[in-house]
Amino acid sequence: HGGLRCNFFCRTCKVGGTTVDKKSDAGYCSIFKSAELRTPEEMLAQVKEQVELAKLPGGTTKIQSAVASTGTRDAATSAIINRLLELGKQLRKREARKPPISEADVRVQLERELEAVLNGYSLDDHINPLLGMPSVNIYQDTPTEILHTVLLSVIKYFWGQTVWILDKNHLLNTFQMRLESVNKEGLNSPTLGAEYICRFKGGLISKHFKSLAQVMPYLIYNLVPRSVLDGWTVIGKLVVLLWHTVIENTEDYLVCRTLIF
Repeated sequence: HGGLRCNFFCRTCKVGGTTVDKKSDAGYCSIFKSAELRTPEEMLAQVKEQVELAKLPGGTTKIQSAVASTGTRDAATSAIINRLLELGKQLRKREARKPPISEADVRVQLERELEAVLNGYSLDDHINPLLGMPSVNIYQDTPTEILHTVLLSVIKYFWGQTVWILDKNHLLNTFQMRLESVNKEGLNSPTLGAEYICRFKGGLISKHFKSLAQVMPYLIYNLVPRSVLDGWTVIGKLVVLLWHTVIENTEDYLVCRTLIF
């Protein structure tokens, strides 16, 4: 995937749009909802289209635009695309006292270069093999990276807004006392470090956010607006689904794992 700077920034679905769309009321609301799911077949077609764009004049700009607009980027074929782009620039470069190479001849040489790079294989053989694996949907069957998707994004920024409210209303000390006295059993964390968390509230790391997400509703129930409390309640329900720190039935788990793999 091309990353968060793309118009369609999600690796699983097509949520997003142009900057203008996302700044509109309807567009802004839509980015918090799931959109049409991506498919391996669609990505294959988009990767092949990018290879074709690499043969055209101004290919670099065209590919950057394609990646930004679709969110599709395949690391496995990036070397091929970069090689075609570099050769295209060299062939189209105008030099003094030398006649320019016609576009038709440039295309012929680029096609030959692509054929040489493929080395007798098809382009499909050089694209990420997971996209063509039977019974596997790379978008739905691979895990989402939790650290930056949840801990250091949603929870981090919601924490920042929450402590701003607490600090503004002179309630941070109350929050710290509650955090210090909370029952830590079941958190899989020996200490929450209340003093550290409140003192360095702007420089916390993932382990702090992972623990805070589980206890925040019990600490701020009457310190923040209802909408903020509801937000932390939803986050608490989310993290329960994301982390399983203990496998209770190890034998059953190993049997299932063997059957799957």
